[in-house]
Amino acid sequence: MPTALVAELKAYACEVQAGPWLFAGKDRRQPIHAATVQKAAKRAYQRAGLPRMTPHTLRHCYATHLLEAGIDTRMIQALLGHHRVRTTSIYTHVTLRGLRQVVSPLEVLPNVTPRPQNPPAD
Repeated sequence: MPTALVAELKAYACEVQAGPWLFAGKDRRQPIHAATVQKAAKRAYQRAGLPRMTPHTLRHCYATHLLEAGIDTRMIQALLGHHRVRTTSIYTHVTLRGLRQVVSPLEVLPNVTPRPQNPPAD
């Protein structure tokens, strides 16, 4: 997590006197409900004039950007909290940009002069 974000979250936790949940529900004994987060996201993207997006969309984008940055799938699995790498692979689809950046192992072999081909026998 970015250092600046950690500082902001710590300040928020002090301000709201966070208990066991940094983002608590109305009764403060339970975490914030998923529907509440989804509604807040909807209001935010509508106010910003952005296309429809959900918290899940942000999670998917996060995983995709990590993959495009060359982060190993197992690392992404740990960051997303998945128990199985198969679950992570659903998020991390192969992108065309990523495919273009793949260097074939054959490209890094030492330059070898190709052998002349024998002409076909008659």
